[in-house]
Amino acid sequence: MALPDTILTSVMVHGRSPPFKSSGGAFYVIVPSGLTQLHAYKSTDPGVTAWVQQDSAGQPTGSPGFDKISVVQDGDILHIATLINDGGIEYQYNTFNMATDAWVIANELIDVSDAGGNFYWISIAVRSDGDVVVVYAGELDRVMGGDKIRVDFNIRTTGTWGGPQALDAGGDVHYGAPNCVKAETTDHVHVM
Repeated sequence: MALPDTILTSVMVHGRSPPFKSSGGAFYVIVPSGLTQLHAYKSTDPGVTAWVQQDSAGQPTGSPGFDKISVVQDGDILHIATLINDGGIEYQYNTFNMATDAWVIANELIDVSDAGGNFYWISIAVRSDGDVVVVYAGELDRVMGGDKIRVDFNIRTTGTWGGPQALDAGGDVHYGAPNCVKAETTDHVHVM
């Protein structure tokens, strides 16, 4: 295997987007490019065959650009949560099908938040029944004369987002940079 193999992406986009392997044996990565686009790259044999962009016509776009990205795999579907910061925070949901090499959902709005500071983030998990769970920095709360950052969760069932629900206990404390993962043997979603 010849290494390294370069995939062009943008710098300063944080989150979790490792390579994924499809049921057909190909490998995929989801990366921001030029900050304003998400690209899906595929290689049938990394290090030997080139990484080739898939379905550029259907790719998600974001302006002024993607600040955070979180990707999880469910079978051949990659579920992607993104965060765009254009003065306010916009959270979006996207999916890419590795079996068809096509974007299925692009730029679906999850929520808009006034969350600020250094604690904004988004993380995604998928339950066995297909429900999608995201955790992210929610609306600011005014407590004792100061704005406090909060964590919200939102669940997508049968194609519809249920709306933001506060996860934290409030108070004169900042909560932020939440991450979530589905438990291995149950549909519980653990949040840190």
